[in-house]
Amino acid sequence: MPPPASIASRPDNAGFTLLELLVVLMVIGILLSLLTPSLDVVRGRGLADFTDRLCLTLNHARQEAALTSRPWRLEVDPAAKTLRFEYRRDVEFVSSHNPLFVEQQLPPGLDIAELSINGEPVAGPGRVYLFPTGAQDAFSLTLTEGLRRRTLSMGPVGAAEVGHR
Repeated sequence: MPPPASIASRPDNAGFTLLELLVVLMVIGILLSLLTPSLDVVRGRGLADFTDRLCLTLNHARQEAALTSRPWRLEVDPAAKTLRFEYRRDVEFVSSHNPLFVEQQLPPGLDIAELSINGEPVAGPGRVYLFPTGAQDAFSLTLTEGLRRRTLSMGPVGAAEVGHR
């Protein structure tokens, strides 16, 4: 049986030309150059999302302190990489049952680079107090993800803010 006409009419040196291979490689290179910057943005979102969420939660705890007439505090433990909000009930601080204020573990890849409370560097666990009067401990918390840094800071009065350092 003879081979089909399409195979029979093909020359023996069938394949891709050098020009076709170069065009394909160039298209792949262009697609990769477009994709790389967007991957860089996604890589830094963990740090940005976490610090933004922590800032909102801290400001919400400030409001809770004023509304409930109870002092609140944020406990930061750099060694354990945890953050915990607590409020004062009678004579001791207890964890809130509100899901917004559950103990938070830093996501993988994030680290606590610096913590200072009332202008003093803190090496171990630190506590930031939020009072019903609107007064609070001034503090600064710098988180890192690789070479990226974001700082959450709060003065003795006023809302917490996130900045880049």
